[in-house]
Amino acid sequence: MRKKKQQLKHVDSPLFNYWQAIYMSLYSDRLYIDVVKRWSGFGLMYFLLLVTLLSVPVSFLYIGKFAHYIDDNMIYPIENMPLIILQNGQASIDEPMPYFVKSRQGEDIIEIDTTAGVKKFSKTNKSLLLLLTKDSLKLRLPSVLTTSNDKQALEPQFFNQEFNKNYSEVFSGRRWLKASGLKHTIVYCAVFLYMGIIGILFAIGAILNLVLSSIGRIISTLVLKYPISFKQSVRLAFIASTGPFSLLAILHCMGLDSRVIGGPWYIALVACYFSFAVICVKRESKFLVWK
Repeated sequence: MRKKKQQLKHVDSPLFNYWQAIYMSLYSDRLYIDVVKRWSGFGLMYFLLLVTLLSVPVSFLYIGKFAHYIDDNMIYPIENMPLIILQNGQASIDEPMPYFVKSRQGEDIIEIDTTAGVKKFSKTNKSLLLLLTKDSLKLRLPSVLTTSNDKQALEPQFFNQEFNKNYSEVFSGRRWLKASGLKHTIVYCAVFLYMGIIGILFAIGAILNLVLSSIGRIISTLVLKYPISFKQSVRLAFIASTGPFSLLAILHCMGLDSRVIGGPWYIALVACYFSFAVICVKRESKFLVWK
């Protein structure tokens, strides 16, 4: 009979990996003992894995809003634009003037007036983004709010492109969309948005947890009477933040984060998990045998 070869495991090698830590951090004292005594480094790779997973639902939320906005206010109006004839730099359409192209919500997005009676955007119609006159194309970028609670919008920016007098073309919105690849650009933007969300969440979470780890180390030494190293405190802070950080991401997707769990609640939850971890490690250090 063949003898089965068992690979010996180093006594100081971690018992639990990053994937196990994601769900075991919610309840397992053995995980926290393993993190303090057997894990190495600062735990940044674990936190990056956590942020990458949590960024998926958050990204879907913003990518969905972005895709809907582009489809409703750009793709749909361009598809429904009438045929525009440019001849020697002069635009014309076979429709009564002024002609408005609406979004899916019924807002005026594009105004076409080739009677030379309109030269600039209307001050009353704030939803207009594009103005086509007889000899130029004008673009107004959407107003940007300084913060989510600030109702005073910044002044919108305008771009003006006059037609070349020697230029002639028949413009079709549908043909232009196929040739421009605008729909494919949305996919690329979604990828960059996902990567950007990962970077933002990782930076904010890492800085916050580094600060909390320093405070936790002081509490561990002075209050719980169990000193730990800087690396151990940072690793514990990243693991202890798994539950609160996940809850914050889920509630954010539901639009409830600021009303249910804000900064003080997040800090309190991380502090509870951190203290629980230190107490478990302190208690385990009194035993000679792994339980």
